Amino acid sequence: MEFKKELEVMEDSEIKFIQSLNRINNNIRINEETKICLEKEIYASSRVLSMLCDLNEIYSKQNK
Repeated sequence: MEFKKELEVMEDSEIKFIQSLNRINNNIRINEETKICLEKEIYASSRVLSMLCDLNEIYSKQNK
C-alpha cells in the first residue's frame, strides 16, 4: 500500500512538472509572437519617421 501511495505522489509530481513545462512553453511562444509584432511595429515606426524627416527637409528647402 505504501508503494502505491508513493507512486501516486510521484505521478502527481510528474503531472505538475509537465504542466509547468507546458506553461513555460506557452510563455515562450507568446513572447516570440510579441517580439515579432514589436519588430514589425518598430520597423513601421522607423519608416514613418524617415518619411517625416524627408518631408521636413523638402519643406525646409521650399521655405528658404
